[in-house]
Amino acid sequence: MEDFYNHEIKTYIQFCSTFFSESFILNHFQRRKILRLFQMIAVFDVISDYDANASPALRSQARKAKESVLKLLYAIPTCEDLFISTCFRQLSEEIIKIVYVQLVDSSVNVTEISKSSYRNLWEFGIKTTSDYKMNIDFKVSIDKINNIFKHKSDDLHSKYTDTKNLTVYLQQILCEGSDFSEKELYSSIDILSIFSIDWLPRVCKLNINLMTMPQRHQFLKMVKSLA
Repeated sequence: MEDFYNHEIKTYIQFCSTFFSESFILNHFQRRKILRLFQMIAVFDVISDYDANASPALRSQARKAKESVLKLLYAIPTCEDLFISTCFRQLSEEIIKIVYVQLVDSSVNVTEISKSSYRNLWEFGIKTTSDYKMNIDFKVSIDKINNIFKHKSDDLHSKYTDTKNLTVYLQQILCEGSDFSEKELYSSIDILSIFSIDWLPRVCKLNINLMTMPQRHQFLKMVKSLA
């Protein structure tokens, strides 16, 4: 139920109305999709602080994932596809790294995981795990995260090439608008939130009985808001 995050959503929409008063998205908000972003923040918050003995790399990546969601919330009212694609690419990469730490190499440190190549994370990492090979539902869901990462990486590479002539790029935006797609925005939010909410608590082996009271409150608020 949205009531659990009603204040957060109202505050966010007010922020957008104040600082992005001319934004196209103001009249097209799907509150349920915005709710998903706040639910994701709750999951990343709990993971980042769940176990003091957990891998520092895991906790670091969870914090970075939360930061990526916050950046996405800022990017959405700009309706600028380049900015939004950057946030989606970053968030999908952080999720892949969280899964890698949990399922592939829990000994990897913060510096190593931050510098890990996509090939090492995906081809030589997640795809070799029994979870990926044996659990078809997990495979389908994490493949969608990987596809967002690859698709947004391709988008950014293409747009970076196109924006080398800055004046031409800015004139193009003025004449044609950006490539912002509301449908693609909400589709990507759905994919990322479903994995974060449905799978990450299991991947990270979160146990509500071992959570602190603040963590339990935050996690249960998120769970109840799914109804």
